Amino acid sequence: MKGYFLGLFSLLLLSSSPAEKVTIFYKGKNVSVTQNIKKELLGLYRGKGKGFLKLEKNGTGMYRYDYRIGSCPNESFPIRWGFIKDENGQPVSFKREYGMSYPILFQSLKGKQFKGCREEVFLDWLLVKKDGIHVSSSDDWKK
Repeated sequence: MKGYFLGLFSLLLLSSSPAEKVTIFYKGKNVSVTQNIKKELLGLYRGKGKGFLKLEKNGTGMYRYDYRIGSCPNESFPIRWGFIKDENGQPVSFKREYGMSYPILFQSLKGKQFKGCREEVFLDWLLVKKDGIHVSSSDDWKK
């Protein structure tokens, strides 16, 4: 009987582990992503304007452009995010002269909000430099 409960407990632990594959649909295919990243990449990125990017540990966040683009409302919107994974399940990264760069996908949870309200998913890069972590698509967003 003791073995039965131990086996059942082990099965419950295994089934509750995050073994599921996380993907974001981008450019016609499901791209494997991860939120299992260095803590330093999480948090709030902003510059001089009203725009910002906020990355939460659970893979959600908020995004707002610095200015209005086309017919898009200039307000923040919820996102789901993920760093693109390599074949070993690790976040893709590139060594650069200034430091490291990491490709990240943002998926709007409010429909098409990126690129003038024409796209739901946006590929960007976080750039780790000596003076901080920057968002590639922004002129001055930095953590």
